[in-house]
Amino acid sequence: MTQKEGDIDLQYFLASGKSFNQHDRDRFAAGFLSYEDCEDVVKMRVLKEKEKKVKPKLHHGPFHSYEIDHDQLKNELSKFPQSRPINWTRLAKKINLSIRGKTPANAGQVLKQYATSNKIITIPGKDYLRRIRRHKKKINYKISIPTQRSAKIFKSIVKQNIQSKKFDIEEEIAPKPYKTNFINNDGELEEKITQIHGRKISLTKIISRETARLQKAGVVRDTNFHEMSMESLNDFCNRIHESSSHITASKDQRERLQKLQKTWILKMWHDHSDILNHSYVSFMTCFLYDPINFLKDQEFREQHPEKKTVNVQSIVERPQLYIFGISGSSDKEQLTYTETRLQDLENVKEVKNIDPILRVFTGDNPARQFESGQQRGGKFSCVCGVPTSEHNNFITCYTTEPPTLEERRRHVVAGEAWRKMSTGVVNPFQGLKKDDILLELETRGIWSSDERKCAVQEKLNEVLHGIARPPALCCLDPTKTTSHLNIDSYEVLACEPLHDLTNVIQNLIQGLPHHVGDNNKQEFLSFSDTTIGNKNQLKGSDARLYAVKLAKFTLQKFEEGKVEETIPNLANSLVEIITIRYSDFSTRSQKQLLRLYNQCFLFGLLCKTVIGNPQKLTARKFYGNHFHSITVHVPETARLFSLKSIVPEQEERTFGTLRRLSENTTNRQPKYVVDNAMLRIQFQASHSDHTQTIAKQNSIISKQAKLLPPQKRTLLNSTLLKKFPLLVQSHLERIPDFLLPGRNVWWSVDAEGLTFNDGPGDDNNRPEGPQLHHFRSTSLKEERTWIQQKWQECLVLYASGILQLPFQRLKTYNDGRVNYVYSAQEAAADSGTKDHQTQ
Repeated sequence: MTQKEGDIDLQYFLASGKSFNQHDRDRFAAGFLSYEDCEDVVKMRVLKEKEKKVKPKLHHGPFHSYEIDHDQLKNELSKFPQSRPINWTRLAKKINLSIRGKTPANAGQVLKQYATSNKIITIPGKDYLRRIRRHKKKINYKISIPTQRSAKIFKSIVKQNIQSKKFDIEEEIAPKPYKTNFINNDGELEEKITQIHGRKISLTKIISRETARLQKAGVVRDTNFHEMSMESLNDFCNRIHESSSHITASKDQRERLQKLQKTWILKMWHDHSDILNHSYVSFMTCFLYDPINFLKDQEFREQHPEKKTVNVQSIVERPQLYIFGISGSSDKEQLTYTETRLQDLENVKEVKNIDPILRVFTGDNPARQFESGQQRGGKFSCVCGVPTSEHNNFITCYTTEPPTLEERRRHVVAGEAWRKMSTGVVNPFQGLKKDDILLELETRGIWSSDERKCAVQEKLNEVLHGIARPPALCCLDPTKTTSHLNIDSYEVLACEPLHDLTNVIQNLIQGLPHHVGDNNKQEFLSFSDTTIGNKNQLKGSDARLYAVKLAKFTLQKFEEGKVEETIPNLANSLVEIITIRYSDFSTRSQKQLLRLYNQCFLFGLLCKTVIGNPQKLTARKFYGNHFHSITVHVPETARLFSLKSIVPEQEERTFGTLRRLSENTTNRQPKYVVDNAMLRIQFQASHSDHTQTIAKQNSIISKQAKLLPPQKRTLLNSTLLKKFPLLVQSHLERIPDFLLPGRNVWWSVDAEGLTFNDGPGDDNNRPEGPQLHHFRSTSLKEERTWIQQKWQECLVLYASGILQLPFQRLKTYNDGRVNYVYSAQEAAADSGTKDHQTQ
């Protein structure tokens, strides 16, 4: 927003979160005497006038210099009853009081003094009390203290600037009827319907502003790859996790890197919250940090040695308010914002200098369900389609592949029910009759021998795996592909670190006291009361700190011999997951990814070992979506994304800001909440920076975590390998790229079991690989396909005896049939045993 330099006080006022009334109260408190002090001054003045120590102040000139119709005044005053107050200013205008042909500004005061001096009217003694005005504070009774402009002046400037578009509260979108009722003058109850609009800052405007901000900050990369040597080019590609295997001196490949440098990735987030007893939706967006677009911290220090050290990733990933409006949580109400979102995605193509791409959506589980078209709750609550009852079945979860948005759209339009969406039906598969269900199944080529409604409904549910409708951006016309809508790269993540970790930590602290034995139960309950207590809502930063404290508490109990080692191991695994999930992009490495996979796997195993069947909480709550996201989807996401980039902590804080602004600076009527918030939030964004607050919180938690003893390498002991070989195999199928380099690179096998070289003293990266991938050039689906290919390579090397894994055989599936793969050593041993038995 552009303002005059003289309006800097107005800018700070709009960013302060104060109402106009509060501004005036603060203004009077800081620059004016109190009412009581001024009353004492007036009384002293009146007393001195009576004692004729000072002359009374006259607020008028000689009466003969005024044009006053004496008779008309007398006639008008005679009409007023004594009990009725007199509006002297209006009366002065009525009798045309003037001086030199002009009406004086204090005409009412002059007329009142004239009437009392000429005894035309006698004013009761109460009215003789002099009006008390608050005086400005003075230094040495001479110099007045400067004061801010009044709220009245601010209001007039704001109104003028909004009308002239200097203050842009953006365009109105998604009108919704708002009903109220009142009692009219006739005493009847009357209903009133008004239109309330949401507001949107166009995506192109946000991109332009953010581009200008980042260029001004000096964090934008501007590298000419055509001038780089092959050695420098390969080194750069390795540092930004871009495969350099196909990079040659060819111009096309360098052009590709040049194009990637201009391709900036957008993240989208939205959520609901209550503000002043009404439900509002907020959409926010920001760029994702990518070292091919932006400088690294070290590069920034080298290029700008005169500037203070900054975290470039935090500067880049600053969320901007995109859409804000009143909306319920139902799909029907939320979909009213879809049309304007699609228009913006089409207009984004017109942005100059860069090529912005909407790449990823992150949000809590209801938001992800809405964006992807998944059902709310129920049997298939996760967007990956795994049944809720199977969330603690790791083998099932590891082998389930989440569908892409395009696959979801095609799955919906493969039947007939989706055609009802043209009539306004949002969820076409909901409330179908038996004949409609049979038609839907038959259209998909599925025939059921049992035609009872419960049977065919269950069959349809299994076919859909929780898909309730097309993805949100495809609902206006489900026949249009995601490529046609310019969202072919758009992915809805299956995890969200903030809410997932917060809920898992809370569930663990509350549930653990009931699984540590009766002797320790009271101490663990006391710890739970000290940390969580009766809090209705737990902040993410507090939950992370409680997890660190839980790790220390359980370690102390283990050292005292009161609990088994599995309990502190459980808490330590959770702390390590937290540490990795909140690490900067600069810490991303091969070892970190392997460590995350291993710790998520161990955390799940230890939960099933220590907690088992929960006693305090239900199994559905403890092993629900949040547990499932951490143990399954987090490491998959970390293959492409820096997990810190998808933590919506700043976005969640913004809703708190919007709530405070609405409570403190509006008249609390819904029709004014959105406009006021859109105006003020833009000034707050330009005058405040929450990244420093978040950095301080992270620093406190990090310092506490460093006080814990360093962790050892991940060990899958021999008992686990023998007792649950399929479970361990399913884990290894997720990290085949770390197995392929061979023994003693990232893993080793001995009598204790399978040990991974992911400890504090191990190398972060190794030349043997694997190559880390990045979201700029790889999708999650492509990454899963790549992992499957690597596992097939592992099977070939295992069968040939080159890859020696601690299994007698590996289980595989071929067209639904079970096959076993044996290593060359095992096959030779079996053959020798058979020959010996034959002899």
